[in-house]
Formats: sequence, structure tokens, C-alpha cells
Amino acid sequence: MELLVSIAILVIMILGFSRVLSQSQRVTSTATAAMRSNASAAAIVDVIRNDIRMATQNGFLCIATKDLAGTPVPVLIVTKAGVSPSKTGSDVGTGSFVCLSLAANSATSTNDILWHPEWILASSGSAGDVWSGVDLATLQTYSLADIEHLVDDIVDEDQSVTLSVPASSLAELGNLWHVLTTDCSDLTIEWTDGDAPSGNLEWYHKDNVSGEPFENGTSGSTYRALWTKDDQTNWPKAIKINFEIDGLEYEVICPVGQ
Repeated sequence: MELLVSIAILVIMILGFSRVLSQSQRVTSTATAAMRSNASAAAIVDVIRNDIRMATQNGFLCIATKDLAGTPVPVLIVTKAGVSPSKTGSDVGTGSFVCLSLAANSATSTNDILWHPEWILASSGSAGDVWSGVDLATLQTYSLADIEHLVDDIVDEDQSVTLSVPASSLAELGNLWHVLTTDCSDLTIEWTDGDAPSGNLEWYHKDNVSGEPFENGTSGSTYRALWTKDDQTNWPKAIKINFEIDGLEYEVICPVGQ
């Protein structure tokens, strides 16, 4: 009887210890995942801030929508000025187009890729990230209609690119310069002109149907806010971007051109 009691007590202690160990492992795993997501988010915020800080009013800034597997998602396009070396070759441009949006990951059906391609502006070039035939000087001669067509081309560009993480071929590996991070969702992009009638900044990026801030999955497939060299006094003062990585939400607010 004493042996049975001892064994019972030992079993209870082992079960209790196992439960504590299991909970500790879950807490450690959760903390590790959060630290990894926070580190990724910090790097992403630095990239986004740099993009918007270098935005030039001699080009254009656009917030629009694109179709992602039947779902409208926001896309930000920024024209940057300055020496822009190619990521895939030896070409150097006088500026660049930078995009931020979501793209499908063909390797998994779960969360999307945070899509961040940058095409350098050069009159010619052979690298895969050269927007050949358009340099910054040429862009400044474009009419509003020309820029509208250019925006359409940029928004549609990712439809021909296969993004897969992890990559399963050399072609997919060569397209990873489009990828900022995986496991991203709920991207929202808004802008403000600096007005604060109620003491708080007014942020705009309204869906045409519901009147709510646009984010992926919101009803109403079209939205476009476009600022060009021809209306430099009306450019937004700041851009606000919200995104989610591994279930954690992040926000970055970036003054335009500062």
C-alpha cells in the first residue's frame, strides 16, 4: 500500500512538472516568435521610412488598389530621387519607382508576401529591375495621362512575377528582390494633408462603397489618390501604413520627403 501511494504521488508530481514544462515551452515559443516578428517589423519600418523620406515631388506619389486573387489590396508607389544602383545587375539609375503592397506566395496558401519591388529609372539597361526608357528627367516631361498609364503598368507588373518563399527554382530565387517579408496580412495605407479640425489629424484612404479606411478585403475595388509634379503644394504631409506579421499588428507614420 505504501508503495502504491508513493507511486501515485510520483505520478502526480511528474504530471505537474510536465504541465509546467509544456506551458513554459509555449511561453518561450510565443516570446521567440514575437521577438522574430518585432525584429522583422523594425527592419521593414526602416525601409518604408527611407522610401518615403526620399520621395521627390519631381516625380509622383500614388496610393491605389490592385487585384490579388479576386481581392482588392492597397498599393503605394513612390518616386525616389538620387543615385539608384540595380539590385540584380550593374546598371545605375537617376531615381527609382518603389512599391509597397501584398503579393501571393505560390509556395503556401497562408498569409501573403509584403511586396516591395524597386525599379531604377534609366534611359537603358539590361538588369531585371531597370524600368528601361524612363529616367527621372524624362518622367518630368510626362503629362498626367502619361503618369496614369505608367501607374497602371507598375500596378500590373507583379502579375507576371512568380513569388515563392521558399524558392523552388532559379527563376523564383531571382525574383526574391521583390520580397520584403512573408506571413503578412491586413495592409492599410492612408495619407494626411495635415488638417486637424478636431485636434487629431485627418487620415484619408476611403473605400468608395463603405466610406471606411481601405484595407485588403474591403468591398469596393477601386481607389486612386495621385500627386504629381504639377500639384506640388497639394502633396500629403505624411503616410500612415499598418500591417500585420504573424498575428502582430504594426504601424508606421512617415512624413513625406523629410
